[in-house]
Amino acid sequence: MSMSPRSPSPKPVTLLFTPPDSGSDYLCLDTPISRQADTPILSQEDSGSVRRASPPPLPLVVSHLLQYLRRREQGQLHESPAPWDKHTVTSKQFALLVQEIDKDQTLKGYWEEKVRYDWDEEYKELVFRMPTALHESFIGEFEAEILNRLRVLREAASTTPAAKAELSRIRPGRSPTLKLLPMESSDSETAGREGVGRSSTQTRRCPDSTFFTKQAESPYPVAVLEVSYSQKRKDLVNLADQYITASAGGIKVVLGFDIEYKGTKEATVSVWRPKISSRMGELVGTAEAVLDTIPFRTRDGEPVAGSLDLLFTDFGLENLDRTTAPAEVIPAQFDGAVDSSVTSDVLFNIPFSKLNTILAEAEESHALVNASFEAPASSSGIKWTKRKRTPTPPLDDEREEQFRQAEERGVILGDLGDADYEPARRRQRRRV
Repeated sequence: MSMSPRSPSPKPVTLLFTPPDSGSDYLCLDTPISRQADTPILSQEDSGSVRRASPPPLPLVVSHLLQYLRRREQGQLHESPAPWDKHTVTSKQFALLVQEIDKDQTLKGYWEEKVRYDWDEEYKELVFRMPTALHESFIGEFEAEILNRLRVLREAASTTPAAKAELSRIRPGRSPTLKLLPMESSDSETAGREGVGRSSTQTRRCPDSTFFTKQAESPYPVAVLEVSYSQKRKDLVNLADQYITASAGGIKVVLGFDIEYKGTKEATVSVWRPKISSRMGELVGTAEAVLDTIPFRTRDGEPVAGSLDLLFTDFGLENLDRTTAPAEVIPAQFDGAVDSSVTSDVLFNIPFSKLNTILAEAEESHALVNASFEAPASSSGIKWTKRKRTPTPPLDDEREEQFRQAEERGVILGDLGDADYEPARRRQRRRV
């Protein structure tokens, strides 16, 4: 009895691939081959045939971040997100995260329009910002105080058009996205060497508040405000240094407020400004802390004597002719807060007692937002009810057939290359 020759069993397929977050190849033995059209093409040396391999799974950190963002966008987080939520993410992981977000139009819109985040490629830090009601209220009240004092200055300078025009250039910038320049290292071994110590990495910051000067040469705000949290406190110094040095001095002042000490009512203010010094025969710019965590409120909640002095240079007003401006403007006096020791470099100051008042009002607003209470009974005896939503009608056979025919017409027109054809969904989005 003749036996047909037995065909040799195929050898296991050996595939090499590089995960998106790794620089080394991973070896996979006996890997099943995927036939999907969007997977990378790999060759099999034994038979010369072309096979397709499934793409590697997402890195765990990317998967967790995508899940977190989707749950946050849908309002499904079990607890409030941390106001300063920091993650260690490599450059390749961040690029892959953005790539995955771009595939989901809903998540992409939320990421681009709603999510406030900082990205520091050099230190591999991704930070999500979620300010609390306390911090948002404090920022809003402090901005209003700055604008009010600038308004008083403009009114005082009404007889001097040049000074009034300069003061009118200052505008609040809220919380924009700032793309900072590559930074030069201050390491003594690398500083001063050409081409050494400069990083080509990207840095993106979303400060809590800013002030811009219209028609300024620098694209950066002149003043930056950051309010510190317990998680953010140790990062505040590095933030201030980066704002000033990585903007090449375009940011003139950074104000840091620490208003949330656990177990105490103490609150502090810090101020950083650019400093130019000579080093090895060249001028070098750094950030200098002119006020370093100075209390403006005691542990018991009482205001401290003193004031926050803001200079002409803090708002980009170096060219303001102070000799022709009214005496009330240089320096501006509010409630007798400016004493004889204040120099003419001060544009205006804010007493620490005023900062304490602003913080107390913010804390009151925060308490109202977070208070848990039952709905009060209506004294007028009116019962309030919400509107009932109209349910979406189900598709009957006739309407379903109309939708099917419309979709088929769309496919045919698209295949025929009709330049005037546009899908209904796209037309609706354009009208919106």
